[in-house]
Amino acid sequence: EPPTYTIGLHADLGGPGRATGLAHQRGVQLAVADHNAREDKAFRLALRTEDDAGDPAKALRAAGRLAADPGVIAVVGPTGRLLREDLVERYETERLATVVVAAGSTTVETGTGLHLCVTRVYDDMLPTGLVGYLTRTRPATRILLVEDAADPVLARDTGVAFHDATPAGATLIEHPLVRGNAGFGAVARRAMTGRADAVVFGGGHASRAARLATALAGEGYTGSRV
Repeated sequence: EPPTYTIGLHADLGGPGRATGLAHQRGVQLAVADHNAREDKAFRLALRTEDDAGDPAKALRAAGRLAADPGVIAVVGPTGRLLREDLVERYETERLATVVVAAGSTTVETGTGLHLCVTRVYDDMLPTGLVGYLTRTRPATRILLVEDAADPVLARDTGVAFHDATPAGATLIEHPLVRGNAGFGAVARRAMTGRADAVVFGGGHASRAARLATALAGEGYTGSRV
């Protein structure tokens, strides 16, 4: 029989971040099951889950339990929006690879955590990446900036970044997205009438981004959507 290695999942399954935590749990469960179903596998995977309920003290204890388990070879999480330095340091003491998917911000100093793998850009760096994408990867000349009132912090940060560093030669058009469910069609129509070749959604709610994408498709928009 092939050996079995354990992956730890550090998630908020009972607190304010429960929806994100459950999404992580289901994703990891699917990945483990997919790996174990392979006939050519050299080893099997098992999953150990620790729930921190979104509480900092419980999170540190959960990290301690996973770090102290000699059978755990890597950890996915924590799943909260803020990646805290004390958790990274706790996993670092055991040299556990820590794969972070959801964090939008962090208190970790640059260079801390040699075994830390952050798989998404933090929120404060994301707008810079969007500007770069529409400068080099998909150059745009007319950019519709959509600041979502449902997420004022990220909307403001995205707006500031594009005002400060509008791609050379590009024209910036603005149309706010109001709270609620009534504004998506108006934004999509503005993208068409304004002849925008790129639409930038400044906001962090995936469901609202999806609704805007649906509205754009309904209007026949074919430009870049970021």
